[in-house]
Amino acid sequence: MLLFGSRFLHSVESLKAFLFPQMRNTYSMVMALNSHFNHHRIEIKKILHKISFTLSLQMRSKLLLSSQQCIFRFNWMMCLGKK
Repeated sequence: MLLFGSRFLHSVESLKAFLFPQMRNTYSMVMALNSHFNHHRIEIKKILHKISFTLSLQMRSKLLLSSQQCIFRFNWMMCLGKK
């Protein structure tokens, strides 16, 4: 029964958030919501701002990565064409 205590579940969530970067945002959102619930108030504007900012950063990094991959492929094809 101790395995399913709140401390165990919290440590599992912390470990998942550390090992899987795509889950970090979810974990931080849950922690933010929990802290707001503990104070008996919800500040939706602050949470939504953080979520939208995080999503825009994720989108920018994905676009940057895909553009770098396209440039690499183009350069690779150009090198093959020169030989």
